[in-house]
Amino acid sequence: RAAYSGGYVGMAVSPKPQGPYRFVCARRPLGDLCRDLTVFQDDDKRAYLVAASGARNSHLTVYPLTDDYCDFTGEKHAVEGSDHDEAPAILKANGWYFMLASGCTGRAPNAARYFRARTMTGPWTRMGNPTRGIDPATGLGPEKTWGCQSAFALKLRDGSFVALFDRWNPQALHDSRYVWLPVETTDEGQMTISFGRGDGK
Repeated sequence: RAAYSGGYVGMAVSPKPQGPYRFVCARRPLGDLCRDLTVFQDDDKRAYLVAASGARNSHLTVYPLTDDYCDFTGEKHAVEGSDHDEAPAILKANGWYFMLASGCTGRAPNAARYFRARTMTGPWTRMGNPTRGIDPATGLGPEKTWGCQSAFALKLRDGSFVALFDRWNPQALHDSRYVWLPVETTDEGQMTISFGRGDGK
């Protein structure tokens, strides 16, 4: 069994979301070290693995999956402007693909950042910190992403999105919590995620 340093992706399959699952394999995509990751299914049903790859999560990479989602196509696409980023979360809105991410500071919070592109394979553009407002419970704001780290972007039935964040508790990981917040996007390719009114009050 590989430790964290192994950098492997595990795959298991089941006919039902609740299982039981059959283990398929654990490997590095195209030989790359791979850690924090997510999977995104596009409107055309194509799917992609997006992962922090390279030594010390040096950059984010998009790996297209085969039609059965059980293998890699052999392509990979670097996320331009990525520099030691992790915890990717993907959403598609207004003709844009948005990738929310975190810096590589372990479980210590840092400022969020996002990338945008017109296609999943890029080119991607680094856009800055999308978070706004202060969490009154902690006093933390965008400079620490309210003490959170990006985890997933959930699309709701009405087409809107909720960003899911981990709020790690390093002293008791089993007691870590989640923060869920609405996502706003524009036709021009801007994304904001606000705690409260988004003006810091």
